[in-house]
Amino acid sequence: MNPTHCEIKFLNHEQFLRFVEKFGNEKNEIDFKYFGLKDEDLLEGQFDDGAKIFIDIQNDAIRFVTKEPPYEFNFRFQHFGYDISFSCRSDNGEGVKGYIEKKLYYVTHLFYSEEEFEKLVEYKESGEYKWNQQVRRQTVQNAKPKVTIRNLDGRYGIISVVSSHHLQINELEMREMYDFSLSAKKKRGQGMELTVTVPKITTTLPIPTEKVIAHYTDIKRAIKDGWAIDIYDCEILNNLEKKNENTVQLLGI
Repeated sequence: MNPTHCEIKFLNHEQFLRFVEKFGNEKNEIDFKYFGLKDEDLLEGQFDDGAKIFIDIQNDAIRFVTKEPPYEFNFRFQHFGYDISFSCRSDNGEGVKGYIEKKLYYVTHLFYSEEEFEKLVEYKESGEYKWNQQVRRQTVQNAKPKVTIRNLDGRYGIISVVSSHHLQINELEMREMYDFSLSAKKKRGQGMELTVTVPKITTTLPIPTEKVIAHYTDIKRAIKDGWAIDIYDCEILNNLEKKNENTVQLLGI
């Protein structure tokens, strides 16, 4: 079990009231089954009177604690078109913060688990910490546009510009990418063929927005300010896979 403390805050008061009216139940709680959460997925006794969910009417917010991180939960809100800010933080330290607006999904903060974070940083005698040498080296080697980057304080962004005298970090949107290459041919009368191209969701990728988070004269200054490449960025993982494949070929395995 990895208890995860969640909060969703509506960006529009009227939308919040309509949501509570539509999905509220007789226990004065919210039925999240249409958002991928069953009642047994929630931890009991987290709020007054043993309630599983707290509805904060004054702040247009809803708070609850799940037994495990609800990975698909926020995407359901995106699908239904609700404008919200969200925060999910597990007891082991991992988590995510962001917002959904006009069916677009933005991530502003991303946190590693405490165990994983400990392996990625080195501490000074003063108690302060910085990314370890391996992470810093990897950041210098792989800094390029469309690679995600994160700060020690949890801020999350994507590199949009890299040059010898300029590095720019932008806010990012998580966007579903489609592959239209899947097609099917069906014969019709008189030798005619009908070709149907079927869209297929392949993956969700980070896309830079126009909002600039930070900019520096070079990558080393960004690292000094707490930024480093996200070790789970798909570009970084692909590079590691290629290196491993090359190593296997060299060894003749």
